[in-house]
Amino acid sequence: MSDQDDKEPLNPQETGNAGGNVIPIAGRHPRGAVKRGGTKLASVAKMPLETEEDDETKSNNSLLDKLNAWDLDAYIADMSIRIGEGRDDLRPLLENARDWRAVRSHLRGDREAARAEWAELIEQGSCKALMTRAQYRADDGELAGAHADYNSAAERAPKDGSIYLKRGTFAYFKLNDNERALADLERAARLLPKDAEPYQTMAFVLGSLGDEDGAIRALGRALHRDPWRADLFYERGRRWWSKGSIAEALADLDRSIQLGVTNASAFQLRAFCHERRGDLPSAIADFTRAIALNPSEAAFFMGRGNAHLAMGAYAEAILDFRQRLELCGWRDGGALRSLGAAHLALGDEERAAAYYRQAFYHDPELLEDLRLQIRINETLDKPEALRADLDVLLLVEPDGWLRIESAFLWARLGNLEKAIADFDRALEESPQWDEALFERGRMHARAGRFDRAVEDVSTAIKLAPHQAKYPAWRALYRAHLEGDTPLARADLQRAVELAHYDDEIRSCSVMYFSLVAKPEEAIADYDVLILHSPLDARYYKERGMVREAIGDVEGALADYTRAAELLMAGEDDGRKTRQGTWSKPFAPW
Repeated sequence: MSDQDDKEPLNPQETGNAGGNVIPIAGRHPRGAVKRGGTKLASVAKMPLETEEDDETKSNNSLLDKLNAWDLDAYIADMSIRIGEGRDDLRPLLENARDWRAVRSHLRGDREAARAEWAELIEQGSCKALMTRAQYRADDGELAGAHADYNSAAERAPKDGSIYLKRGTFAYFKLNDNERALADLERAARLLPKDAEPYQTMAFVLGSLGDEDGAIRALGRALHRDPWRADLFYERGRRWWSKGSIAEALADLDRSIQLGVTNASAFQLRAFCHERRGDLPSAIADFTRAIALNPSEAAFFMGRGNAHLAMGAYAEAILDFRQRLELCGWRDGGALRSLGAAHLALGDEERAAAYYRQAFYHDPELLEDLRLQIRINETLDKPEALRADLDVLLLVEPDGWLRIESAFLWARLGNLEKAIADFDRALEESPQWDEALFERGRMHARAGRFDRAVEDVSTAIKLAPHQAKYPAWRALYRAHLEGDTPLARADLQRAVELAHYDDEIRSCSVMYFSLVAKPEEAIADYDVLILHSPLDARYYKERGMVREAIGDVEGALADYTRAAELLMAGEDDGRKTRQGTWSKPFAPW
């Protein structure tokens, strides 16, 4: 390869050849096609063979079409005559033209003619022919022969940096020899001080080794040499994104787009950056630009749909998800699930359930992921996220126990009416479910409807008369409605008979006597609780509060002291001591 070829700029905008042809060359390499040459054969003959990442067959067909359009044989004959007349300065052009003729023969399937042409050129000392033959040998899977050609070229021209660049690229992409690739690329970078490509390829090698920081540094050096390469800014922005450095990624992607990148993925990635920063309108704008560049890419519609969904633009989200499904088939579980989410947000539970069922049918792992996420949100105590997941699961699996869990979650979030509605639906399916009746009664009581609470718990007692907690709580609800009545006392006595030492029963008794202003009986119940759980600091603290309220200062001080001792002992030895959360007595005696 000539020095002039080595010095050609890598950026198409700097070729000074507007209107020239983009020549896609066979092979695989992560750089875009380079805009070179005009329509004259002499210009074509100067073009060095390059590689790119586009589909190899398509590239070869395109190149063959261009080579077939030029009368290479006539051009070579003309150059030969002129050289015979003393025009030795045309020998490089002849060498290039013959090299291209060998490429044409190879692409036409005439491998013998191509190899014969390359062999003759190599015998005449052509490094260019060695490099071209090495490239096509590599593409044909003749790795040993390709490696030998690259080595021969390096021996003939040890100061030609382009040889080390191509051999390093070959070592990385074909031999998977990262160490040899890095050594050649570092040498190429020294021999080609103005070329960004050695560092660009080095970034790919380092990235494959997991050294993202090294890859980013290599791209920085490439950009130092060629600060107008939009593709380099894009690649560095992509690597910043993979590291989670959103601000740096966004800056590089902005610069890449300013330089005129036409890669739709650049807009997609910048949309992801905007989305991560919460700038949903900008994300939607970038997804829209990506769609304009490549309207057949389903992923862009999915991204924009998710952004619309997050912004609350549910109708627009539905259109995007449907377009995604039209492009990739109505079996995409992720898109079907998102479509269900959009309909659920609009309140259309019937359609939402249908789409969710389709999603889980086509991708059963999504349902398992949902169940796992529910357990994770329970463990991490994230009620809002858990609420959203339960709503989806209830649409496709309206299980009674799941309804109860949903009701408790609504109550925890402060929405008692929705909690009661969930209990109503659970009882419609299982009207004899005493536990659901009891819990619905508790929700009514929390809402201040003690008459409804008594009604529900009374029905639960008829269904399960040996359940001690039911009469204990009914006694408490009756006390709220009527005060200290024989019926309420009878309920409390029945609960104590069924479970004399049960914490919940005694706690209900304490609350009952606190409510009806019977502090002495409340203290008696605390005595029983302390006898049963002598290390529970909560009971001492609460008994002390009742004693303080009735003027028993000495007894209150003793209880507070004992509670403090238990709490301090629990902190010292790591024992979990129940501390309680009440800060004042149940009733202001």
